[in-house]
Amino acid sequence: MKVKTLLILLLGLSFADTATGEYRSVCPTAVVEAEEGDAVFLPCHLEPPINLSAYTVDWKRADVKGVVHSHRRGQENPYDQMKQYRHRTSLNHEDLSRGNMTLLISSAQMSDGGRYKCFVPKLRSSCTVDLILVRQGQRNRTKRGNFTTAERPHEEPGSPGGETFTVVLAVVLPAVLLLILGFICRKKIQSCWRKQQGDPGNGHELGRLRSPLSPPLKDVEGAAANGLGEKQ
Repeated sequence: MKVKTLLILLLGLSFADTATGEYRSVCPTAVVEAEEGDAVFLPCHLEPPINLSAYTVDWKRADVKGVVHSHRRGQENPYDQMKQYRHRTSLNHEDLSRGNMTLLISSAQMSDGGRYKCFVPKLRSSCTVDLILVRQGQRNRTKRGNFTTAERPHEEPGSPGGETFTVVLAVVLPAVLLLILGFICRKKIQSCWRKQQGDPGNGHELGRLRSPLSPPLKDVEGAAANGLGEKQ
């Protein structure tokens, strides 16, 4: 009987491990930038989505090890919350029913900047997002100063820059190939022409070698005939 009970418990634990492993928390925006005083949304959702209203959902500071917001048994749990976040954080209960755990932080303070962790303990599922705070009026200036908060953007194959490069390559490459082909053909023609001009058996070459002062062949033959007649 004890062995049977133990087997059932082991099977139940295995099933629980498999079930919890099917879900994962997703933070679609790895870095969020905001100005001091802004209302900040830290996005997080569960895939595949399930109703999380009865689950424990925690938002914590991963860098300072403190609780930012806690939702337990369908209610907010302010007891473990860090003092600096009291009355400034909230989760939308309707969103929780759809698996959305996005956290709202009102009136953001400079001390709010850091790494946040969205965590569902029962599903052993979590993800992190970084919050960067700047002083009021500084956000545009930091962007102009090439202030980056995420990975360098990569160009998608269908982006305008990629299409322009493809068009330019399609036009320039054939033109270069045609120029090279024309140059080679020209060299071949010049080589053949020079060989023909330098052939001793060519009639044109004989005409070129004949001296312009030499009398025509018919005149030479006529003079020879007259000389023979006078001798006779």
